[in-house]
Amino acid sequence: MDLTKKQFTLTKFTEEEETAAQDLDLYLDNVLDSVNSKVDKDRTFPGLSPPAADDEFPIVHSLGFVPSRYLLVSADKAGQLYRSARQWTTETAYFKHSTASVAVEVILW
Repeated sequence: MDLTKKQFTLTKFTEEEETAAQDLDLYLDNVLDSVNSKVDKDRTFPGLSPPAADDEFPIVHSLGFVPSRYLLVSADKAGQLYRSARQWTTETAYFKHSTASVAVEVILW
């Protein structure tokens, strides 16, 4: 299943707004291209953040390479998922979450 191109056009903006809208448009197209060409959308990896907010936790993957990007697929609580400073490996990616005890699921590539 591939994602499809957006079905709308951005119009009627000031010059500054139009530049920002075009940048956003290009960014979304790049995300779409990455997801459709490089990411296994059907292969997600679960993780559970620690009992304390903003503590590091691992997400174990079996990609066989060091991923450089992630996409949050789901979370059972509101908050912000972000990369930890620890270096990712061919087996583990490290994250933090602004909320305690959050079950998350990510796509890595």
